[in-house]
Amino acid sequence: MTTADRPAPKKILYIDLDNTLVDFPSGIGRLSEAARLKYEGSYDDAPGIFALMEPLPDALEAYRELSEHFDTYILSTARGTTPRRGTTRCSGCRSTWGSRATPPPTSG
Repeated sequence: MTTADRPAPKKILYIDLDNTLVDFPSGIGRLSEAARLKYEGSYDDAPGIFALMEPLPDALEAYRELSEHFDTYILSTARGTTPRRGTTRCSGCRSTWGSRATPPPTSG
């Protein structure tokens, strides 16, 4: 296959996770009362909260459609210094969005 025969690479699209794809408050509402009290003010530290969040209306359909046209990545800030935050957010995405929900490439 020559360079001219290859399809053009897809443009990259980054989509924010919190309150763009998922309803963050829905995860808070599914925490136990004890967890809500313990993590008040820092709910993103609550173990498993991202897997508890509901997708926003039509978000899954829109994500899938956009993924057909773009090299699509879900972005979210891992607040603070706890490395597991990014991992748990990513796990929560994969449980909702499937294996296509991958972290963006990193340099270096």
